[in-house]
Amino acid sequence: MQVKQKWENGGMKMLQIKQDNERAKFAFEKVNKIKKMYENEEKKENENSSGNSIKNDKEGKDGDKKASKKNKYLIACKNAPSQMKVNGFGMTMAYLFSKEDSKPLYDDIVEWLNMKFYEKTGETVKGENFLKKIVSCNSSKYMQMSKETMSLLIWMKRFAEGMLK
Repeated sequence: MQVKQKWENGGMKMLQIKQDNERAKFAFEKVNKIKKMYENEEKKENENSSGNSIKNDKEGKDGDKKASKKNKYLIACKNAPSQMKVNGFGMTMAYLFSKEDSKPLYDDIVEWLNMKFYEKTGETVKGENFLKKIVSCNSSKYMQMSKETMSLLIWMKRFAEGMLK
């Protein structure tokens, strides 16, 4: 009996490690995508501006906006875990959805939750419809999604802090 219990606990730990690795991989891919997207835009801007010896003020401001979008994604990743602890899962998701700067993070979370909870049943939804799903789900599913989101956000925060500074 004890041997079986030890094996089951060991199996659970392996399953948890596998799930955590999946979260880490997903988070790394999403943060890396953001990083590359803004790096490519910066390269294009530098190539375009290298031919012009004089830059006008609008070009400088646009460059600042793009750099700040990358920074805003970093800030959203840093703040989301504490927002979840203070405000809860539903409120945090509604906040991320409502703010243009946080929309990419919201979309990443929704993609992950769809993969984990709804892809097998074919019920995947995006945008505002996902908020409707959160509001209408039972408390058990809500708690599972909340826990899964917090675990993902910890990885998102770690990678964003390391890759987007």
